[in-house]
Amino acid sequence: MCSLAYITPVYRLLLGNSYATEKISVTNVLLPNHCLEMNVVPTESSIDQLIIGCKAADPKAQMALYDLYAAAMYRVAFRIIGQSDEAEDAVQESMLSAFNSMDQFRGEVTFGAWLKKIVINKSIRLKQKQARVLLKNHLDETPSESVFQIEQDEEDNPQQNDIKRIEHALAKLPTQQALIVRLFYKEGLEHAEIAHYLNISEANCRTSLSRAKETMRKLLNV
Repeated sequence: MCSLAYITPVYRLLLGNSYATEKISVTNVLLPNHCLEMNVVPTESSIDQLIIGCKAADPKAQMALYDLYAAAMYRVAFRIIGQSDEAEDAVQESMLSAFNSMDQFRGEVTFGAWLKKIVINKSIRLKQKQARVLLKNHLDETPSESVFQIEQDEEDNPQQNDIKRIEHALAKLPTQQALIVRLFYKEGLEHAEIAHYLNISEANCRTSLSRAKETMRKLLNV
């Protein structure tokens, strides 16, 4: 039985019947040191100037724009992927993709919103790749090792163990269902947005989320 007293707010939301229609933003993830350095507050005009520089392939402008958005985009990637190294990779690859396609940015939305779509798409692809690797590793893992680790974690840190149990349950979901849970509860996207990213119908998205929540409740015995 998983104690809900230690579950983080986003997973209280996932598992608690009384919170079924609410969503929150999670920002308390650990960031790499280079993502924490932001000494200036950018203005719209300064960002526009950086975008012009990036369209001209100015490396200084590219670095400045990267520094401005790296932390926020890392949070987006981390909430989807759940691993620091891969989240950093997603941000770096997304920024390179953005710089190589700056001419496609028309200013119809903010640059941050445009970049976020690239990061989400890249993170989804990496998460799907990660899921295939984890599945192979899981098949190679002996049951005794898993049980011992859970028991040891429970003795060492009950709170951390509850969070790990939830992540473990999330990892047991089909890849698409797990992505929908992460995008809906962790990233705060609407069903229509998630359906667009995953190339599925909105009805399919809603059904998948409902099934994922029910499966996780059973896995966690709550």
